[in-house]
Amino acid sequence: MAASLLPGMVQAAACLTFGNNTTLFGSTDCIEWTGGNFLVTGTGTLSGADIGLHASGTISGRTLTNLGTIVGTLAGMQNDAVLAQVQNAGLIWSTGTGVTVAGILNTGSGSITSVVNNTGGSIAGARAGIFNEGSIATISNAGMISSNSSFGGTIAAIWNDGGTITNLTNTGTLQSAKIGSFLTGFGVVTENGAIETLQNEGTIVGQLGILAQDNARLGTLTNSGTLSGDIAGIFMDASTAGTITNTGLIVGAPSSAMGGSFDAGIYLSRASSVSLLANSGTITGRNAAIQLDSNSYISTITNSGLIAGDLTSASVIPLSIAGGSGNVFGTLTGASGGLGVADKGLIKVTGANLVFSGGNLLLNNDIAAVGRSVLNYGATLQVNNPITITGNYSQTGGGLAFNVVDTSSYGYLDVNGSAAISSAAIGLGGTGLANGQSYTVVRATGSGTYANNTAFVSTNNGLLAQLSDVNGALTVTIAPDAQTHYWDGANTVADGTIAGGSGTWTANGKNWTSTDGTANGKLDQTDVRPVFGGAAGTVTVDASHGAIAVNGMQFSTDGYRVTGDAIGLAAATSAIEVDANTTAIIDSTLNGSGALAKTGSGMLILNGVNTYSGGTSVSAGTLEIGDAAHPTASILGDVAVGSAGTLRGHGSIGGNVTNDGVVRPGGSIGTLTILGNYTQSPTGTLFIDVSPTAASQLKVSGTATLAGTLNVLYGPGTYSATSFRIVDATSVTGRFASVTSNAPAELAQSVQNLADGSTLTLAASGTDNGGGTDTGGGTDNGGGTDTGGGTDTGGGTVVIAPTNATIFGAAASAAIREGQRVNDTLLARLGQDCADAATPANCARPGRQAWAQIVSNSVNVRGNDDAPSYKDRHYGFLAGLDQQVGAWTLGVAGGYSHVDVTEDEASGKIDTLRIAGYGSRRVGAVTLAATVGAAYDFLKTSRSFPGPGKARGDADAQEITAGLQASLPLAAGPLTITPRLGLRYLYLHTERFSESGSTSQNLDVGAQDFNSLQPYAQLVVGLPFSMKSDKPAVVEARVGYAYETLDSNRAFHATATDGTGFTLPGVSPSRGMFSAGMGLTMPVSKAMDLTASYDRLFDTGNVSGQTFQLQATYRF
Repeated sequence: MAASLLPGMVQAAACLTFGNNTTLFGSTDCIEWTGGNFLVTGTGTLSGADIGLHASGTISGRTLTNLGTIVGTLAGMQNDAVLAQVQNAGLIWSTGTGVTVAGILNTGSGSITSVVNNTGGSIAGARAGIFNEGSIATISNAGMISSNSSFGGTIAAIWNDGGTITNLTNTGTLQSAKIGSFLTGFGVVTENGAIETLQNEGTIVGQLGILAQDNARLGTLTNSGTLSGDIAGIFMDASTAGTITNTGLIVGAPSSAMGGSFDAGIYLSRASSVSLLANSGTITGRNAAIQLDSNSYISTITNSGLIAGDLTSASVIPLSIAGGSGNVFGTLTGASGGLGVADKGLIKVTGANLVFSGGNLLLNNDIAAVGRSVLNYGATLQVNNPITITGNYSQTGGGLAFNVVDTSSYGYLDVNGSAAISSAAIGLGGTGLANGQSYTVVRATGSGTYANNTAFVSTNNGLLAQLSDVNGALTVTIAPDAQTHYWDGANTVADGTIAGGSGTWTANGKNWTSTDGTANGKLDQTDVRPVFGGAAGTVTVDASHGAIAVNGMQFSTDGYRVTGDAIGLAAATSAIEVDANTTAIIDSTLNGSGALAKTGSGMLILNGVNTYSGGTSVSAGTLEIGDAAHPTASILGDVAVGSAGTLRGHGSIGGNVTNDGVVRPGGSIGTLTILGNYTQSPTGTLFIDVSPTAASQLKVSGTATLAGTLNVLYGPGTYSATSFRIVDATSVTGRFASVTSNAPAELAQSVQNLADGSTLTLAASGTDNGGGTDTGGGTDNGGGTDTGGGTDTGGGTVVIAPTNATIFGAAASAAIREGQRVNDTLLARLGQDCADAATPANCARPGRQAWAQIVSNSVNVRGNDDAPSYKDRHYGFLAGLDQQVGAWTLGVAGGYSHVDVTEDEASGKIDTLRIAGYGSRRVGAVTLAATVGAAYDFLKTSRSFPGPGKARGDADAQEITAGLQASLPLAAGPLTITPRLGLRYLYLHTERFSESGSTSQNLDVGAQDFNSLQPYAQLVVGLPFSMKSDKPAVVEARVGYAYETLDSNRAFHATATDGTGFTLPGVSPSRGMFSAGMGLTMPVSKAMDLTASYDRLFDTGNVSGQTFQLQATYRF
């Protein structure tokens, strides 16, 4: 795609020579730097006709620090020596226009340990900001590195030509040059060399964001920022990459400015390859999201985010795509990113098959596999629209979920070939489902073969789904579900509802009802499939009136617990479905000769000593064998974990386990025992929780056959050198293909594969942790994924900080905002609404009046202080009663509010009860007002982590509020102009609490105090206009400004389970708050007014929001 550097290296002209430590304050010509450290101060300028600074000589370990300007025609700096560090907070650049020009040129004989471009720093050159032919261990950019020429394909922000860059980290901008509105050149180029690790948290932009060409190697690419190219985000030409992990945006031709057939998010040509593409962000392109030529391939694509655009592969190697796990679905759709019929894209394979290897995928792309096949090995596909598949379709296991709008508009697979589906869960969902409807969900022009599939209706418990093969088409028919198998709790008489709740389950009990709640009776024995909905509760099984047996169960409400006597599984396979966001616990023993199939994306916990003997399958969601309080829980027989399933628990399994999904011993830290053999497939994951003092363990009495992924989740705390036995077996074959974790770079981890198990060894980075020796003939797979968050405290210890822990500060801010809003509401009410010159009858306050308002508001807060952005949504009511007492107006108010706070991986809820007193009196022309109040807050928080784990907090908080205000109503013709000045104060105290939940991430969060004092000024303009009533209506406009003078820091203090203390950051809200609003007060009778108002908080810092209020006032 681009030429290499022209022959002939840049050479420095005759310059001054410095060989000792040097500091430059003023301006000078070029310098030959042969020894010592070199500092260019903020007032220093070093300029050369050819080279500004030329590093040469044999003395190693030197450091250049630039705070000023280093400039040359051919290069700002050229390095032919061995340097420790180049640190730039100023400007290093070249002014020439040739293709050999660079800001920093590191020649083939040059070596630099670290290049750091700080925030505000700039490195620029015509050919490249940094051009490397030698060795650079680390480039870290927080500023701007760019090319500034117009040579198109020969320029880049960073160009690695045959050299090695071990680690490139960008949190700033890497940008090629611009000609008008067109980018020219590339963001990052590597050719004939290697960039071992590239981590982008900022912006990389060019015609091609990243170009790897001519046998280049890109080891690991991690993108959480924006990687954009006017042609392609990533272009690989005759090159290889290991793992590409995207949690941000990779985009090709975002503005379609360049055009051309290469417009793609990721494009691979001429025998290029990627081992793993893991996407949980967005990959998109104008022509294609991903495009592969016939000699290139991506071994595996895992998508739990959005791939928007066509996927085109001419490769002779199958295109393999896996989806998200648990409740997470990866989306495959067209370039618009929408999910409608018009938004569909295309997946096209011409040289090999398309494989869906597992997980959850929302499929909104047609598939062209002419002469090939689409093979689904256990994935669950969500199909909202008609999807055309040209080629054969085969599926074993997994699921197909079809969305229904009505009988003429629903999702289905239109297969222009043969279809074969077996052992799959076929689901219908949508509001348009009704009795007697039929939906042809798989339509094959060739043969259709369907075996051992199950059907269910996911969004309506009053309907049953039945499967049939109609001339090679798979049809789902909705049948009325009038049997009495809906749990009605303690109700034995029909009342038109499905109550649910607690009660006793007996063989002759009549606390089962129909779908409409109009007929109660015994559990129907025609279709013995009890459904537990309505309100959650404890269901006590009492077999004294006869044995209890079922063909399956469904739990659609979170929080049910079934306890007491045994329950028999009567069917050959009894499906227990637990719906999304639902956890069900069965303490009762499950017995019988049949099998259990765990379906639905929720979690089922079996705490009994279960004796059913037909085996277990987990096709979706989570099955937990024994929670932490029930380590004696057990099941018999074999367990098969599907690609969308998770098996976990503290108990034991009597047979063999095959894992195509996730196995997580404990769930929190604990041991899961398998009395037979354990086999993990290449798509399977063993998930291990680790704390500073313990780790989960998979204990296998037979042989453990390992493959796939080991995923390690470290809880917060202080880690020192230690080792944990994570797999303990009689014998072990195979090894994990990859290891991922949240381990920071400071924590060195390695996995030793032993003859009878696997050991995880930890040490501070740089400390000898045993070298990863494989005593069982295996390899050391350590290393994990660096997600940051660790601190090397010295002495061989590393502290891992909590994650997703900024929700506490966000919740505190939301509580403070709501309290100050109520202060403002009460004080605004007390401002005189007309001037003395107005009609006295319209100004006089009544002796007594009552008022009530409902309010809804929303606030968006951008992140800072290492805390992410969040939103809060609020609704509530406030009511009061006030009356005249002499010269005073005195009143009392009370109310309730609810706030929902949401971050990416955490959420919070606040319920508040509030009471306040308020009063005002006129002093001359000025109205003085005051308020004082108190509130009690009930706070709940939830932090989510990989796998089905959440840390939940439940705390109380108290508020004290107060405010003072002076207002001066002035008449200006028909207008009343009222300036208001005042102070609003709030004190918030949050009590200490400990998180709960089945996760090693739980924290003990300390009590915290916050003070808020906000002086404010507001100008209100009211315009009365006549109505038919005696009292005029008033339209009001207002503008105001408030300033937070006290606490803006929202940090909390917490401790991990090992006692390590942490300061948890929180978003600091902007101190200045500029707002404006309008309101309309309308008299609806002589005694009653209605007021509607809207207020806007403008984004002058990092907080913006809007508020709607509706108020009624009644005068006695």
